[in-house]
Amino acid sequence: MFLVLIANVIPDRLGCDFVSHTAHEVSGSPQLPGPQLLAQLRILPERLTRRDAFHDLYHLSWRIAWRNLWRHRTRTIIMSSAVAFSYALCLFSMGIGDDGHQQMLDEAVEAAGGDVLVHADGYWESKSSDLIMTQTDRVLGAVEAVDGVRAAIPRMIVNGLVSSANGSRVLFLQGIDPARERALRDLSEDLEEGEYLDQTDRDDPIILGAIVVEKLELDLGDRVVLTASQPDGEVTRALFHLTGVIKTGLKDIDEVIGITTLAAAREALAAEGMLTQIGVLTEEGLP
Repeated sequence: MFLVLIANVIPDRLGCDFVSHTAHEVSGSPQLPGPQLLAQLRILPERLTRRDAFHDLYHLSWRIAWRNLWRHRTRTIIMSSAVAFSYALCLFSMGIGDDGHQQMLDEAVEAAGGDVLVHADGYWESKSSDLIMTQTDRVLGAVEAVDGVRAAIPRMIVNGLVSSANGSRVLFLQGIDPARERALRDLSEDLEEGEYLDQTDRDDPIILGAIVVEKLELDLGDRVVLTASQPDGEVTRALFHLTGVIKTGLKDIDEVIGITTLAAAREALAAEGMLTQIGVLTEEGLP
């Protein structure tokens, strides 16, 4: 049957007498022995090879398929439209999924404070105030010199108590450089009232979460006292003035958050030139 198919597909490649003779013998002699069939194959013209045969069969199949498509135009248009719509819907769904995944990654980076966080050795095990980095100018320079680093954001993190005449609250205070911090997020967008850190002339500004301000019954300009541990373990107290109220909309954050300048946080802890954390932002597309 293979030779019959060849004879019908590529008559221009075979001698006409041989094609007719071979097709007749194969179709009319179902009991033709294997050796005799091999003998017949040996007389194929040298210019015909198996690759030539399958090449012609391949193109013939495409021609038949193309003609069949336009034999029933309505059916072809309906099926083509269904395939195109399904493919477009698949791409749309994948785009939504990829965008949602990227948004989750961006929010995770923002919540953590950077793509990479640099701390003193052992900080994550205890988060103790005495585990801080020294020689921070050299550390910052080394981090910023790494290929693929977009920004390095210095921070001083203080876990302590903030007190007023109406009580005390646990406080998670971050001393930041407002200009550098904007590379990751602009906290002034969450400012409910008051002035942001780079908008005030005070040397001891502090911005507190909305719930902290409510619980301590504070007004803008009021004094609060921060109680925390210095790097050497000594307990210290520092005076700040409330310059702003921040509201993120997340209760767990608004009831503990506090923000001040990096210089004010260092002065409060007697930690000049020291840092608790460096948030590193990498270039887009890096793994």
